[in-house]
Amino acid sequence: MKLDWLGVIVFLVGAVMYAIYGAEDLWRQYAMRRLAREFGFTFAGKRLPEALSLYGTPFNHRRFTWNVMEGERNRIPIVIFDCQIGEGTGNVRRTVLAMRLRSELPGTVNTNPGMTVLSSGGWAVISYPQESTIGLTPIGELRSWLRSL
Repeated sequence: MKLDWLGVIVFLVGAVMYAIYGAEDLWRQYAMRRLAREFGFTFAGKRLPEALSLYGTPFNHRRFTWNVMEGERNRIPIVIFDCQIGEGTGNVRRTVLAMRLRSELPGTVNTNPGMTVLSSGGWAVISYPQESTIGLTPIGELRSWLRSL
């Protein structure tokens, strides 16, 4: 009899933890969908566009990808997505902003000075570094970044 109650308690604790963390991810997905709609982007879920090059960046070896949106601002192709790099306790979650460039990064791009800009196959790949304590880029910062283009 005690074992049955213990199982129920473990199940309930697990369900509550899942609901808390799952609700945060659902809210983020909803906010990213709204952001995509606001800027006329396509929300692609977990599928990255084939044209996007991440070779030579830490994101080429990402474990999971979600909240992918793609579109154009001032004729510049842009892809934004959330991802997880690494596994176990060493994993980090990052938001990646990628711009397909014909030349240099436009001076009007309003990136946070703490972000890194890497280059891969004609794409500027912008994110917070892996050492940063910032996880996923806040929606307000993404909105500001898109408006600056």
